[in-house]
Amino acid sequence: MMNKVLSNELMVSLNGIVNKVDLAYEEVVPEVNVYTNNTKTSSGRTRLTIVIGLHDAVGYPDRARFSVSLPKDTSAKEVKNQRKMIESKLSDILKEKYDSYEHHDFLKSLELFVASKRGEMRDSSVDSYEYRMKKVVQYFNRFHYSVESISPRVIKEFIDWMKKSGKGNNTGLSYRTIKDTHGLLYGFFKDQINQEVITINPCEHTELPHDNKPNVEADDVRWLNLDEYNNLMDWLVKYKDDYSCPFWKLYDMIRLTIYSGMRKEEILALQWDAVDFEGGHFEIKRTRTKGKKIYDIDDVKSPASHRSYPITEEVEDLLLGLKKRTEDECSNSKYVFSWSEKDSNRWEGRSAGSPYDPDYISDIMNKLIKRYKKETGTDLDGITFHKLRHSCCSILYDKGWSLGEVQQWLGHEDSEVTKRIYLHKQEAWKDSKAQDLKFLWKKHNEVN
Repeated sequence: MMNKVLSNELMVSLNGIVNKVDLAYEEVVPEVNVYTNNTKTSSGRTRLTIVIGLHDAVGYPDRARFSVSLPKDTSAKEVKNQRKMIESKLSDILKEKYDSYEHHDFLKSLELFVASKRGEMRDSSVDSYEYRMKKVVQYFNRFHYSVESISPRVIKEFIDWMKKSGKGNNTGLSYRTIKDTHGLLYGFFKDQINQEVITINPCEHTELPHDNKPNVEADDVRWLNLDEYNNLMDWLVKYKDDYSCPFWKLYDMIRLTIYSGMRKEEILALQWDAVDFEGGHFEIKRTRTKGKKIYDIDDVKSPASHRSYPITEEVEDLLLGLKKRTEDECSNSKYVFSWSEKDSNRWEGRSAGSPYDPDYISDIMNKLIKRYKKETGTDLDGITFHKLRHSCCSILYDKGWSLGEVQQWLGHEDSEVTKRIYLHKQEAWKDSKAQDLKFLWKKHNEVN
C-alpha cells in the first residue's frame, strides 16, 4: 500500500536540512526540487537529491544540494510519490522559516535612515539626500525588496537604469547624480551593517559607469582660460555701473571668485566681519546654500574649506569699492554682496542690504553668458558660476602652481575635479615641451 505520509526519519532529515539553509538573501521562499539519484546507497536504499534554489550574499544563484534515502524495497511509483511529498513538505517548512525572519523593508529603512540624519547633518545635506532618494523610490517602488535581499546585482541594475533615465534625448542621468545617489546608498548600507542587519555592503561590489564618465567630465571641467576671462571682463565692464541691467552685480563677484576660487555658497555668505583690512586678509567661514529653502550656516563644507586669502592691492581696491557702495546704498549691510537701493531689478521684493539667493545668481550668470554670445559671437556655453572656481584652478596651474598649492588655495581636501584639470594641463605641457627634445635625434639624422 502506498504511503501517504513521510516517515519520522525523513521528517528529521528535512528539518535538519532547513536548519542549514540561510534565507537572509532571498526575496521569496526558494524553490525546492527533488530528483531520483541513479545510484543507490551501499545498503541498497534509494537516494533522492534535494536542490534548493538559493542565492549568495552578492545575489548570484547558489543552489544548495542535500540527499535523503528511502527504504530498500521502495517501488518506483512510491519513489515518485515520496518525491512530491518531500517537495511539498520542505517548501512548507522553508516558508515557516522565511516568514519568521525579520525582513527589513528596503525603502522604509532608507527613509528612516535619511530622516535620522536631520539634526546630525546640515539641513541642506539632508535635503540633498531626500532629492537623491526620489530616484531610488521611483525605481525600487515596484519590487518590494528587503534590505537583506539587495545584492550587488540589484545595485548594478539600478545604476544601469539611471544611465538611461535622464531628462530628454535618452542620455541618462549625469555621472555626478549617479555618483551621489550611489554614495547615499553606500552610506545607508554601511549603517545597516553597523546595526547588524546585513554583513556585506552591496555597493562595495559595484562600479560606477565609467563609459559615461569621460563625456560628463568634459562638461564638468569646463573653465575659462586667462584670455577668455579677460575678454569677458572687458565686455562686462560696461555694465558694472548700469543699475538697469542685473549684470552689474556679477562684475566684482566674478573678479573676486576668479582670484580666490570661492564656491558660490561661500562668496554669497561673505560678510564684512570676515574682511580684515588691517591684517591684510579675508576669511571664508560661512556658507549660504540652497536646499528645500535657503540655509545661512556659520560654518564651511570641511576643515580645509575654512581658509583665508591675502588682500592684495587690487583686492583691497575691489573690496573698498564694494564697502563704499554698501555704506552708500545698502544701509550698512553686513554682506559684501547684497541688494542695492538703486537696483531696479529687485528679485521677488528682496530688501536692500539682504544677501542674494543662490538660484538668482545662477540665473543671472546664465543670462550673461547668452548675452555675451549674442553680442560678441563668443560661445562660453557650459560656463556656470561654479565653473569660475574651475577657471581659477586652471589659471593657477598656468602660472606654475603645484597641485598641492592649488588644492590648499581652493580649500579642497581631495578633489577629483582639481586633479583632472591638473592632468589636463600636464598633458598640454607635455605636448608643448616635446619640441624641446629634438636634440635627441640630431646625431641620428646627421648619420643618415
